Amino acid sequence: MGDRENTDPRNHEPQQNARAPLPAVVAPTAPNPEQPHGENVHNGSETNPEPSEKWFKTPDWWMVILTAFILVATIITAKIFHNQFKEMRNQTGLLNDGAKQAAADSVEAVKRVEKQLTIAKQESDAARDSVKAIQRQSRQDQRAWLEIVPQGTTNISIGKPVGYTFQIVNKGKTPATDLVFEMVVKLIDNIPRKTFVFRYTGEPRLIGTTGILNPQEPVTREAGSLEIVPGSTNGQTNPHAVTKEEFQRLVNGDYFVIAYVRIRYRDIFGISHWSKFCEYSGVNPSRSYYAQWCTNYSSVDNN
Repeated sequence: MGDRENTDPRNHEPQQNARAPLPAVVAPTAPNPEQPHGENVHNGSETNPEPSEKWFKTPDWWMVILTAFILVATIITAKIFHNQFKEMRNQTGLLNDGAKQAAADSVEAVKRVEKQLTIAKQESDAARDSVKAIQRQSRQDQRAWLEIVPQGTTNISIGKPVGYTFQIVNKGKTPATDLVFEMVVKLIDNIPRKTFVFRYTGEPRLIGTTGILNPQEPVTREAGSLEIVPGSTNGQTNPHAVTKEEFQRLVNGDYFVIAYVRIRYRDIFGISHWSKFCEYSGVNPSRSYYAQWCTNYSSVDNN
């Protein structure tokens, strides 16, 4: 009886509203290829999942492989660049060493060249000097050499000029030309002196010339003591006559006579030359005369 009451449909309506119905049993469906993880459309758990799609067909794996390849290629490239950098650095070092060595060699080469040039210049100068020496020796051997030969004083007496005679002789092998001689004859105090000025300018003197003087050909000239004419503006001279007082001083040895000569001329090579000479003469043989400076004046050029 009770069972019948329970089978009445009216008795079941409130119970359906109070409790939810049980889910219906659904048969499993075939796997969807667009769902790689094997979940069904009802999000239910799979008790027997199908195997997944092969890995080499998925884009993610290819991206991983490509990234790994790029990474490996980058590492290899970096290694290659590093090795090349090391090699370039080594080559640069070698080039620097080579450049330094080349610079050092260049400096040494310059020094050697400068030394060789200096030696060459010295040799050239030596050769030139040798040629000049040979030419000079030859020229001196062939040139005119004028010698002054003194003939002594004359006319040492009161009221007369002191005369002096000298001779010019060409002792060389070629003629002398443009010959000019200047001669001074004067009385001088017999005193010690360190120096003496042999003046030609402003001093009363004899001036003479000859056009040419051949070898071994003598020329004799005579000059006397001179004095400048008082009031003369052009250096006009007159013979100087020895006074009584001057003659007495000559006799006592307080005076003596000097004659100094200078000759200028040219040789056949056009070179100018000169010769100079001084001689003294004292009257008193018992007196000493301080005339060493006169003797030292005599000389010739060496051109």
